[in-house]
Amino acid sequence: MKLYHASLITKALLKYHELFPDRKLNVLMSFGNLGHEMLDFCKTYRDIIDSLILDSGTWTLNNAVTELKNKITLSNYTNYLDTFAHLFDHYFNFDSDFLGTENETNYINQVELESHGFNPVPVVHDIDGEEIDHYVDKGCEEYPIVALGSTQIKSVHTLDYVMSKFEGSGIKIHLFGHAKFDLIANFPLYSCDSTAWSHRGQYGFIHYWNPQNEGINKTDKIYMEEYLEVGKERKVTFSNYEYRNDLDQFLFDVLGVTESDLLGQNGAFYKQLVNLHYYVQLEDEINQIHLQKGFNIE
Repeated sequence: MKLYHASLITKALLKYHELFPDRKLNVLMSFGNLGHEMLDFCKTYRDIIDSLILDSGTWTLNNAVTELKNKITLSNYTNYLDTFAHLFDHYFNFDSDFLGTENETNYINQVELESHGFNPVPVVHDIDGEEIDHYVDKGCEEYPIVALGSTQIKSVHTLDYVMSKFEGSGIKIHLFGHAKFDLIANFPLYSCDSTAWSHRGQYGFIHYWNPQNEGINKTDKIYMEEYLEVGKERKVTFSNYEYRNDLDQFLFDVLGVTESDLLGQNGAFYKQLVNLHYYVQLEDEINQIHLQKGFNIE
């Protein structure tokens, strides 16, 4: 399984490459939030990236309060693909209807992009309708990858229901916006993506794959105690963390990061770096679990 880092910034990419020159990251860029990373990722530093894919920006269109929303249109996305589609390993449909309503907007957009000669990955939002059956009937030769973008997919039970519909089709599944352990460990997903590497760090959290934890999910979530907030006493904090000495040693030996770095002027970046490494580790751990389960998703 490939775990794509969404909203990655050039600074984080270069720092991670400096630390781990032999490890290439998977990156998801969004048409809804293109900046200077566009040139950096697609051209300047493409050789240190493994897989590079493009989201159509419809999450931003549906959720973000930003002036960019006026630029996120099917027409503009089509024009962008006309020039840059070849730079990405694959790109997704303009799935602007997140509710999966009966007007078939997403399917119409898929057909429109295909009529221009593009091959966007379809994005399913209505898991109980005819979307999945349509792509399964068309087969993996026409649609080798299908993405799950539905907000309905919040539990193992729901994902099990959806994956059962694709069983035996040969279609590879990308799970949008999720890197939750229970979801990605228990199903033969081809790929997923997450912005958590960035967002968790911004809110003062680091993730640590603690080898001393029991069970297969060894994730610890640790709060850095930067802000006073309600409910803080219920958090695992840096000062009360049971494995603090092990964590300190890990951070310094592997990433060259100290407590002063995490809490200093550039603390947000260092926390993001720690979380970025956690999700790289998570990708490796999930692939070992998939191998043990006998999943074949190459």
